[in-house]
Amino acid sequence: MLNSIKINNVKGIGHKAFNLDLYPNKPSILVAPNGFGKSSFAIAFKSFNNARMILDDDDIREGCSASDASIEIEHDNNKYVINSQYNTFSRDFSCFVINSALYAKTKGQYMGSFIGHKALLAIPDIELENNVPSKPHINYSIGENRKKFGLNGKILNNISYLIDKFEFIDELKSKNVDICGLKKCRSYINPINDIKNKINNYVGKSDDIISKINTCLVQSFAGIECLNSIKETVEKYSENKGNIGKIYLESMQIADFMLSAEYVAYSDWCSYKVNRKYIEDLIKDFDTTKSQDLIIKEQGKNPKKLFISFPSAKRISNGQRDILTFISKLYCARRKLKKTNNILIIDEIFDYLDDANLVAFQYYTTKFIEEYKKNGKKLYCILLTHLDPEFFQHFCFSKHKLQIRYLQKTGMCSSEVLNLMKKREASDDISKYLFHFHNEEKNIEGYKNTKWYQKVYDEVYKKYLSDSEKGFDSLKICLAVRIKIEELAYKMLKTDADKKFFLEKHGTKNKLEYLSEKGMDYPETWSLLGLIYNDNLHWKENHDFETPLRSKLSNFVIRHMIQILFKDK
Repeated sequence: MLNSIKINNVKGIGHKAFNLDLYPNKPSILVAPNGFGKSSFAIAFKSFNNARMILDDDDIREGCSASDASIEIEHDNNKYVINSQYNTFSRDFSCFVINSALYAKTKGQYMGSFIGHKALLAIPDIELENNVPSKPHINYSIGENRKKFGLNGKILNNISYLIDKFEFIDELKSKNVDICGLKKCRSYINPINDIKNKINNYVGKSDDIISKINTCLVQSFAGIECLNSIKETVEKYSENKGNIGKIYLESMQIADFMLSAEYVAYSDWCSYKVNRKYIEDLIKDFDTTKSQDLIIKEQGKNPKKLFISFPSAKRISNGQRDILTFISKLYCARRKLKKTNNILIIDEIFDYLDDANLVAFQYYTTKFIEEYKKNGKKLYCILLTHLDPEFFQHFCFSKHKLQIRYLQKTGMCSSEVLNLMKKREASDDISKYLFHFHNEEKNIEGYKNTKWYQKVYDEVYKKYLSDSEKGFDSLKICLAVRIKIEELAYKMLKTDADKKFFLEKHGTKNKLEYLSEKGMDYPETWSLLGLIYNDNLHWKENHDFETPLRSKLSNFVIRHMIQILFKDK
């Protein structure tokens, strides 16, 4: 579990501690309003190498020096520190940050006797590989392998079809098979040689010998751990599925190939081919523009590099640009995050995606997480956003997997409102008279509703709008906004019949719709503030009502709209 992160003197963060308690291999969303320091959080994790933290001058907090900046991370009760002198974190973790790649550039244009410059939005080339491997020569020979095997080498089949499969070699490489263990098993009398000797003593045709292997030797093969690691992958790609004896014989040949001089270089090349196909297929799926400027290309020599180049931003939609950039950087993350413990930070990439691209973003993020989980690795995928997923209609991550943490916490929950919420039932008097406006004066649960309205209004006037940053009760502000809008709407209606019908409507949204039906033109801010008054104030055990609401109320535009709503006492 990723317990906590502390950041000191990076960009806009002075000293902040984030108590997270995040489980691995689940999407984690950290929510905070704009201006809180989310980008500074991302910068901190982008600023270190394996040895120490290296910050640009602009990324050091004003008035501090590089030596004042640091990150402290607690994971499974182990503490790590990264600063300008050392880095204990990267011994056990790899880390990658994805953020926006958009930048401004100028294009020169001759205008008579001088050159004018036109500003353009552009996406820089993204370096996918900084050292493209070359394909080595492969020395595999079925004839030579049969000779080396012995008298019954005829039972071996040609495994070139396996060696030629990039995906097979790449998956075999990811298994981290104990090559040293293989060398030990192959270099002197050992279980593998013992099995070979038994096979070479069998008499009969190839099919008869294979049958005897399946009957007598499968258990012996199964007892050799390093060979079994290979066999699991071979079985997935083999043309001999169902014949366990042949699969073990293929695995023995693969083991010999893994001990050859060219295997390491060849496996690197295969991984490159697999990864390149992965990114090419993804880009092909999402490139609806079919632009010739969107290309994946190798450039340079010694080392040769792989880049993806994008069209100018004006030639593709914002959503398409962002999702293509994200996919490209996900490729880079895939190449970087190779340790048992990994952190991927995604800084507000998805905040402005349209519905379809948002679903695509979640799909590929989920696939990425599942890939690490499948390989027995831990990935902490941390998404930084100012959006609250609880109110984000098209956020589709499985709720049982999604971990939401609100960075701007206060811990202030009004027992007064919470106690009313616990007693509240649908359409009961608490809802009717205390959680919504009603013109009839009535005592409910020891509260006179008219005095209760004034009490929550005072929370707005005397605390929320008075710049008392930590003093206001968010739940009371929510009720105040809801009741105030309903009270003003009620007063706009002309007849008693209309007012009565208005009070009988369930929910502030429906009440405002009724106002529109009656031809009443009310301020647009009343609808926009639905972000606040539509909070579900129905009791749920162990639910954090305060923090997500507080996060929205901290936004200066929301504060300004509420100020306008309450400008007339």
